Amino acid sequence: PYPAPESLVAFRSEQSYPDVEDFRAQVAGLEALGAYAFWPADVLEGDEAVQLPAALVSGDLLHALSVPAAAGRLLTPADDRKGADPVVVVTDGFARTHGGVALLGQSLTLSGKPFRVVGILPPRFELPRSAAQILVPMQVIWAIGVSMIVLSGVQFLGRRACCAIGLAIVAGHNLLDP
Repeated sequence: PYPAPESLVAFRSEQSYPDVEDFRAQVAGLEALGAYAFWPADVLEGDEAVQLPAALVSGDLLHALSVPAAAGRLLTPADDRKGADPVVVVTDGFARTHGGVALLGQSLTLSGKPFRVVGILPPRFELPRSAAQILVPMQVIWAIGVSMIVLSGVQFLGRRACCAIGLAIVAGHNLLDP
């Protein structure tokens, strides 16, 4: 599904984003280096939170894959830096079920934070081994905060698991309370 698959090199590894940045700085001759990780995003649809497959991506991932935008623009390295405006790119399938091209410029609430939709990917595009429908810059995700990411997943646990976590928090709090 990529225009020049013979020019791509892929490796799977559990690396931190700073490790990827170090690799980029130390290896000469790379035209582009992209990285991504699965992220189950909580998307607010009306009054209801729905969990959808998303991916945290480096700003140059789509350039590295030679993927064009079907509408709008792609994510760039400028989008993938701390302090950047929170923006996302969505798949064609997501756009078709959420208003089509009219989705561009609209706000999409992910884990309680608004992100502006800046681009739509071409039909049939998908990241390798991923069903991600929303691509979010890696650095911007820290604006949400680690605790919000953890809490966003709790709502999808079963009732017993939520009760057990709640009891553990209360018990822990009571143990620490003098």
